[in-house]
Amino acid sequence: MKKILVPYDFSEYANHALDFACQIAASTGGHITLFHVIENPFGQGINTQGEVTGEDPEIKLYFVKLLEKTEQWLADAIANDKYKTTEIRRRIEIGTPYKGIGKNIAEWNADLIVMGTKGTSNLEEFFVGSNTEKVVRFSKCPVIAVPATGSLRSVSNIAFATNFESGQSRVIKKLSEYQKLFGAKLHLLWINTIHDTENQDMTLNQLENFAKEHGLENYSTHVSRAVTTEEGILRFVAENNMDMIAMGTHGYQGLSHLFLGSIAEDVVNHAEKPVWTFNMRP
Repeated sequence: MKKILVPYDFSEYANHALDFACQIAASTGGHITLFHVIENPFGQGINTQGEVTGEDPEIKLYFVKLLEKTEQWLADAIANDKYKTTEIRRRIEIGTPYKGIGKNIAEWNADLIVMGTKGTSNLEEFFVGSNTEKVVRFSKCPVIAVPATGSLRSVSNIAFATNFESGQSRVIKKLSEYQKLFGAKLHLLWINTIHDTENQDMTLNQLENFAKEHGLENYSTHVSRAVTTEEGILRFVAENNMDMIAMGTHGYQGLSHLFLGSIAEDVVNHAEKPVWTFNMRP
């Protein structure tokens, strides 16, 4: 967790994500790259020398000035005394937010992404979606989606929703590192929906075996029933005062994502607690 990427749009949600990331960096000795994308419909870009490219001189001048302003705004944002003990680097690109974030995840080889999220309405989810949920879907490193509330210092109980898929072993191995970092108790959670017929005692036994197989410590096991998995996770978190939710993602793309969707993305959009996700696919 040395390289932490924080996508930043100057909103209160982004500021809260930066605060959260700084707390992690302080615990791991890591550093942060604060990353901002200037949206651009004109085909402008930034070359390897940091210069704005493009043919139209007026549009190019506009983006040069905007780039200068944005650099100053980022410098002002991290000049706050509360960030003085954290190494924070700045990076700006011109393009579209998600593509810019995805490019930097790959190029910078980030260990962790911390993003602010404000959730979306049902219509927004259907027509637009959010950059946060796209990053959750495609990122190969862990992502923590941070709502307007929540603090690393208060992460004492983590709810890990599992269904025993093979990729869950990869997820729980990575999650154990974060459990130790936070000093938190892990709550293994299975949600029985109206389509499930599993016996509760048998499921609890499976959860216990899962914990032992992966050498978990400081954990408990839970089975809950709900109409949908998402509803069951959110209700369990609310009723049991969980501080963070942890889930594996499939990274579905194209038609697979359209038809199968993602429970993790739905939880990210509606949770009032930070959500940690990690792709189950290597």
